[in-house]
Amino acid sequence: ERLLKLTACCEGSVLTRDAKEQLLGALSETSAFLSPKLMADIAVVVNELVAKINQDKINVQRELEEAKQTNDLHSFITRMMRYYSTYNFQDCYACKRHIASFVKSSVARMEEYVRTGDIAIVLKKLPKAFQEWVWHLDQCVAFYNDWQFRTAVFRMDRHHDLREPQTSEVVLRFVQNLSLAIKKLFNEAHSITKDDPRVFQLLASQFEVFELYHTEICKQTDAERFMYRLNRRLTAHWAPDELTTLLTKIVSTFKSYTSRLETLATATDLNPGELKICLEIYEKSEALHASISQFASTNLSPMYPQYNVLKGFSKQVPSFKVLKDSTVAEVFGKLASSVNASIYMQQKYMTPNAIDRDRAYAELYRSYQNLNKSAILKAFINPAVADLGSITRDCDKHITEELNKIKKHLIKDIEGSSELNPKDHKSLTIWLDNLRSFAHAFDGSSLSQHAATNLHEVNARFRAYLERMVNLASREKDNAKFLEYLFKLKQISVDVALLKKEVDGEIDVLLSKIKDISGSTRIVNIGVLLNQGGPNSSLAQMIVADHKAFEGNQLSVFNEKVSRFTLEDVLHDKHGIEGDSINYTSLREQYALFITAYQLTVTRGLPSEVNAKRCLECVAEAKRVANDPGIPLIDKVRQMMVQLFANWTLSNAEHFFDAAKVSEPQKGERDAMIEKEKDQRNYLLQPHAGQIIAIFRMMGLDTPSGNPANQFIQICTGEGKSVILAVVSCLFALLGYSVDCACYSEYLSRRDYNSFSKLFTAFGVYEHITYDTFTELSERYINATGDIRTAVQTILTTPKGSAWNKGPLQSNRGQKRKKVLLIDEVDVFFNKDFYGSAYRPLAKLADPTITELLDTVWKNRATTLNLAKVKAYKEYTAVTNKFPQWASLIEESPHH
Repeated sequence: ERLLKLTACCEGSVLTRDAKEQLLGALSETSAFLSPKLMADIAVVVNELVAKINQDKINVQRELEEAKQTNDLHSFITRMMRYYSTYNFQDCYACKRHIASFVKSSVARMEEYVRTGDIAIVLKKLPKAFQEWVWHLDQCVAFYNDWQFRTAVFRMDRHHDLREPQTSEVVLRFVQNLSLAIKKLFNEAHSITKDDPRVFQLLASQFEVFELYHTEICKQTDAERFMYRLNRRLTAHWAPDELTTLLTKIVSTFKSYTSRLETLATATDLNPGELKICLEIYEKSEALHASISQFASTNLSPMYPQYNVLKGFSKQVPSFKVLKDSTVAEVFGKLASSVNASIYMQQKYMTPNAIDRDRAYAELYRSYQNLNKSAILKAFINPAVADLGSITRDCDKHITEELNKIKKHLIKDIEGSSELNPKDHKSLTIWLDNLRSFAHAFDGSSLSQHAATNLHEVNARFRAYLERMVNLASREKDNAKFLEYLFKLKQISVDVALLKKEVDGEIDVLLSKIKDISGSTRIVNIGVLLNQGGPNSSLAQMIVADHKAFEGNQLSVFNEKVSRFTLEDVLHDKHGIEGDSINYTSLREQYALFITAYQLTVTRGLPSEVNAKRCLECVAEAKRVANDPGIPLIDKVRQMMVQLFANWTLSNAEHFFDAAKVSEPQKGERDAMIEKEKDQRNYLLQPHAGQIIAIFRMMGLDTPSGNPANQFIQICTGEGKSVILAVVSCLFALLGYSVDCACYSEYLSRRDYNSFSKLFTAFGVYEHITYDTFTELSERYINATGDIRTAVQTILTTPKGSAWNKGPLQSNRGQKRKKVLLIDEVDVFFNKDFYGSAYRPLAKLADPTITELLDTVWKNRATTLNLAKVKAYKEYTAVTNKFPQWASLIEESPHH
């Protein structure tokens, strides 16, 4: 009867599935004690009971699958509590197992976010997730305390612990890891450099984590128990010091950039490129600035003392939007103000000191250049605040007007009076130099071209003035009055440096006109007047020295002075030459033989009609002597010197012939004839005793062997060192040597070579004499067998084992001439910059792979680069693959 009642209950679905399964088990156990009739009555009920139990299982399984597909923990919790409330412990237990698995999966996903550094995502999801986790763990404890549920679970799975310590451990470990990750993230603020272009993005990501921690974790501490438990676990591993460090770093970075922008904007030497980079970096701070300002306005309170560093942030630190307009506008305004300053009549430009003037214009150009370069800042300024195009056009217009004022002032000075006086010269110098200095400072710009055009126009007006002066002077027949014009012109040349070339050119034109009109005689007479001295003696000396027309006069004066310095003066035992093993007797004998032969040879060639012929005879005789093996070396050198100097004198005798045209003395005036011939001789290029003795010593004419030896000779300035080097070079070249004459100065080397190139050509030694600087000489000898740089490049770019060693270097065994080195300015050669220093020619290795590597290194220059990082680049691998045999050389190159 009881079984039938229970069966009736099953039909009404009053029992839970657990009760139904228990009833089914009881029926199975008592079936042996029941009568067949009773079993038949119950069989139908049992079958229905089994079907209902199976259907219940299917329904529960379907519900669980639906919950899994929606990935909704809340639906699991709802079903679990429904099963629990109806004492359906078996299904409740199944839901609980699914929920535990869900919690662990949720924690695992959060752990993955933490590992990848997406802490902000974790903090956004954490409050809801943690609420679910804590509810589940709390419910586990409640289930454990329910002895009926615990008994049922024990019957189903005796090894299961309802408190689920493993799940609790997973959650706790995650909280600990999250705490450490947040602490590490905030500590990384130390490693963020202010020069990193991503500095504000990096700080913004950290501030987002902080803000989420505050709003999602800290603010809910008192409101909800589970958040309190989370916060308690977080702060157990993370002290507020890291937070203070982060906020301090953020604020200091903002202040650093605002200060830097202000410094760049107000700098005397503005760098628009650097200012642009700084603005571009600060532009990326806009979102972070807004977040901090909003946070500081709502969250500062005594509860959070570590936030005090943000107090007054929005007032102390202007945002990018506010700062960019004021900063860039200040830059444009400052530059425009400095460029638009007046030039005309300004003291710093009107100074007599050209260096100060150049410096002032250089400063003006820097401002102008910075104004134009500031176009790169155009994107950072509101056109309503400042119009860059309008500013630059106004500045160009202003400067052009200032230059035109200077031009008009100069033209007025030049054309305003018939004759310029020394006071005008000073003013002219300053005004002209303003145009020159401006054109030089603004070189390459349209304004420089405008200044140059103005200067050209002023020069044209001045040339017209000079032409009037020259025409007046050329018509003057009186030499004394002519000299007055000449002195006035020369005074302008001296006072106005910018016009020196034009004025000296017009003086040359004037003297040429005088020579054409009146002949060489008048030029000689004018030269004599200039050499007489007087109140304008300094100007007279300049005219004689600077103008070719008076070369003969200058030569005459020089020879007259030199003639007073005789052989005995050179060989004087106290005041004459000094040196080792001087054979005075031998030097006197050799000099006597030389001077006699030289004067005789020159005298024979002085008649103008035989001059050219005698010059050729000198060349032929020198070559004959050089090639005659029967002549002793001492005699051979002396005789060649006679022919070399005679040719040099006769081939430059034009001034001698001009002097011959000066008024002839009356017949019978023997003394006058002798004096005239002596004066004429002063117009010849002639060696003096000091030069001859110096060459004798260099060539060993006072030694027993008569052979040249290494010599160190000091010759004072103005004593004809260039002549000595040229003649000695010719002597050695005629004797079969290749001669290198080296000097530290390219200008001096080229000047001396050009001065004597006619002599080298005449004697056929042109190709055996070389004048070079020390560097050029080194280059020539290093590359004697081929270009060493090309050879090195060939070696570097040719794979090992190839025939590169047969490349560009060639043998020089065919060169048979011995070599002689003559060093000019030897004291400079022994300077530390030359003597003892290594000459290091460099070969440039170029290849597209190298270019790509350099570009990559340059693009990553803001990061901390080292060799290991460079070697990790694929471009570095490409270079080493291209030049595998030089891998060690490539690895060494980053250190340099």
